[in-house]
Amino acid sequence: MRHVAGAFGAGGEALHTFDVWTRLTAAGHQLSRSTVYRAFAVLEEKGLIKVSAVVASRTYFQVDRPIPLIHLVDMTKGQLQTIVADEIALRVMTLVREAGYELAGDLDIRVIANGQPATRKGG
Repeated sequence: MRHVAGAFGAGGEALHTFDVWTRLTAAGHQLSRSTVYRAFAVLEEKGLIKVSAVVASRTYFQVDRPIPLIHLVDMTKGQLQTIVADEIALRVMTLVREAGYELAGDLDIRVIANGQPATRKGG
């Protein structure tokens, strides 16, 4: 579990279990995907990581941090890119509070790649 927790580093990236498994096995660690899933569950239960975003069928996790991350959710590819921009996130948090609300998670921005329209499922 130590290696899985270490994959999160300083908390500047949202990660999926497959991403962590791929990185760790490429670095020479021998572990199964189920071991990574179990480690994520334990880390989440202990409050060390939290669900950050859900894109298509992939759930991404990140280190629990007081300032939200900004996620670019590519609607054409179903991928996620994480940006650490604390000044922007703090400004958005302030605007949301001034409007009488609290953020309920990170800042997810839907984008399309290269001007391609996003395809809709189910019609």
